[in-house]
Amino acid sequence: MLIIKSYSILFYILSFCSVLMVVPLVSAAEDELEIQQAIAAYEERSWKFGISAGYGARTNPLANSSDIPLYLIFNMAWFGDWVFFDNGDLGLNFYEGDQFSFNVMTHLNNERSVFEWFNKGVRVFGVPTAGSTFNSETGLQNGAAGSADNEAFSSVHNLPEELSLQEQDIATNKAIAIPNRKVAVDAGLEILYTANWGEVQMQFLSDISFRHKGFEIWGSYTYPWQYGNLLLMPSVGFVWKSSHLLNYYYGVRYDEAQPGLPVYQASSGTNAFVRLSAVYNLTNHWGIVGVVEYESLSASIQHSPFVDKKSIQTYFIGLTYQF
Repeated sequence: MLIIKSYSILFYILSFCSVLMVVPLVSAAEDELEIQQAIAAYEERSWKFGISAGYGARTNPLANSSDIPLYLIFNMAWFGDWVFFDNGDLGLNFYEGDQFSFNVMTHLNNERSVFEWFNKGVRVFGVPTAGSTFNSETGLQNGAAGSADNEAFSSVHNLPEELSLQEQDIATNKAIAIPNRKVAVDAGLEILYTANWGEVQMQFLSDISFRHKGFEIWGSYTYPWQYGNLLLMPSVGFVWKSSHLLNYYYGVRYDEAQPGLPVYQASSGTNAFVRLSAVYNLTNHWGIVGVVEYESLSASIQHSPFVDKKSIQTYFIGLTYQF
């Protein structure tokens, strides 16, 4: 009888120890499951918001215009079942598969960004929106003008007659101002295709605000590389712009022409760009971000009287936080 009771006591002790060992394992498994569910819910959330603070700049192709500083870059996106907002693009999703998606979208035309609008070091949605040193309804052609034009310019602006032609040209160039151009709203189709070899994005956009009454075709190819916490995203692409679009922003109208600023009719043209974006994740929220981009301007833009650069360079490095 004593032996039976001893075995019973031993059984209860072993059972109790087993419970003590199993409970922490179950609790740990539940905690890990909750963590995985939280991560999945975070990744599948319908909204995304991030802010990057640092320093960068974007060269301004307009004559006598300072480079555009970059201090803050915001990243804001919201994705519903059909409607989405992605860093300035408002769209309607018609089809989304494993690799292919088709959208109708609209946004503000980025060509306006090189003209004076918000002359601050803050960039909303990562789109530079600052511009020139001057703000005027008319502009003067960059470069040397003819002697007759110099004489007329001297008389209008009271320049001393004894100035040499070179000195008058310098004075003329300093007085170059940028014509006023207004923002346009573009809309059209967007196609995305994602595969193991990268992502292709195409946009076919037209002016729905009847500002420039033109259209453009935008395309890019991106291949992301993941190395531990480091994500590299090299991209190449092009932007073809119609003559109506480029002539509105870079042409010189008859009522804008004056000594030193000839009438200019812009034709269609294609810009090409290459970009490298990098993000190093320090934690789930914090990271280091960097962007470098080079965009070559079409001949139609380069030949504009108030453009004095052949390309636009952009760079930014800073600390980012994803909410």
